Amino acid sequence: MDIVLSEHGYGESSIPLILVSRSRHTDRVRRLSVDVRLAGGIPEVFTDGRNEHLLSTNAISNAVYALSADHADAETEEFALALCRHFLVSSPSTESVEVTVTATEFAPMGHEENSPRHSFRYIPAPRATSRAVGHRGENPCLWSGMSGLELFKTTGSTFTGFRQDKYLTIQPFADRVFGVELTAEWQYRDAERFDGSSRARAQEAIHEEFAAHISRSSQHTLHRLAEAVIGTCAEVCRVRMAGAHLTRGLVDLSPFHVDNPGIVYTATEHQTSPLAIEVTVGA
Repeated sequence: MDIVLSEHGYGESSIPLILVSRSRHTDRVRRLSVDVRLAGGIPEVFTDGRNEHLLSTNAISNAVYALSADHADAETEEFALALCRHFLVSSPSTESVEVTVTATEFAPMGHEENSPRHSFRYIPAPRATSRAVGHRGENPCLWSGMSGLELFKTTGSTFTGFRQDKYLTIQPFADRVFGVELTAEWQYRDAERFDGSSRARAQEAIHEEFAAHISRSSQHTLHRLAEAVIGTCAEVCRVRMAGAHLTRGLVDLSPFHVDNPGIVYTATEHQTSPLAIEVTVGA
């Protein structure tokens, strides 16, 4: 019986760093986590234990730290592209490299709008994501995104007309509160022509569309948000969204003889309803 190594890859994940930019009136502080994955091209490392073409994970981690010093003022998309190009060179046998950078901002503290501010507070979510994928001999693909974005509507959401089933216990909602946690990612048509304004415009499109549209379901909302990103950002060719409908049910306060006219809702996170879509620009 022949045993064949069909796929192989390795890397380093969750490489942590704090990146401080000091080139502005107010400093900028970001917490970054970097994942690097190298795939293909070195089967002998796995099958025979021959390491002459193996780039160590120590070198991977140190390269992330060293290259970050030259990208303190850069967007994380540019940093991810630089790392992707570096590892294709430093590991010449590797067939492809994928670099994902997750970033969270520290917000400056201070009351004087025009005065320099050098103290910060950490804002854990949403997290900005950047992903560069390079295959040897091909142009790299570049993605931007965000994760951990929680959105909530107190009105403007319905849920009616759904399939009837013998196990169904809920009633239709002509108006309901609606909570969703999102991970969104969008791909650029040309990684080499990345525009640093794209992220802000895409995020604003998501926020504005969520606030404006009447949600018929979680699925309907995700599609509308993806459409909004493509409609706003002409440089984007593909949008992926994954999320979870966060159940927010009215708490029954009647045993305590207390009315609850849409004020107190459950906020448990142990059970969610996941969903995902991908939207592309047609020919």
